[in-house]
Amino acid sequence: MSGKNEIKVGSKVRIKKGACGEGYTFTVTSIELDPDERPQVYGPNYGPVWGSEVELVSPASEMMMPTTTAPANLDELLQAIRAGRYSDRDMTRLPTFGGEPPADTSGVWSWDEARLLTQTASGDLRIVPRTSLTDE
Repeated sequence: MSGKNEIKVGSKVRIKKGACGEGYTFTVTSIELDPDERPQVYGPNYGPVWGSEVELVSPASEMMMPTTTAPANLDELLQAIRAGRYSDRDMTRLPTFGGEPPADTSGVWSWDEARLLTQTASGDLRIVPRTSLTDE
């Protein structure tokens, strides 16, 4: 994974072979090395996939590169998630933006003093006022 056709964060890759099947295309959201120093790529719904099991479809460009700036509030966090900056693995480590944790965090991914980032039964993410969960 080096040289002119280097796979980077933001590259679009296709799985050539692997446990999750083949032919699936996704945008790389992160790359990590395993204990043996072999690269593993992750996408919004994929990973780890060994670097040798993917082929480059289109290289990362500045336009495609996710920003590395941390979200400053819930709205920016939701935008970053929808843009694919967070993999399934990252969703368990989302930042919070002030306020006490809700008493029940089931279905709650993050929060600020007045709002909660929640997931609907259909899997959609939305920001709701804190009071809307206590009213139901």
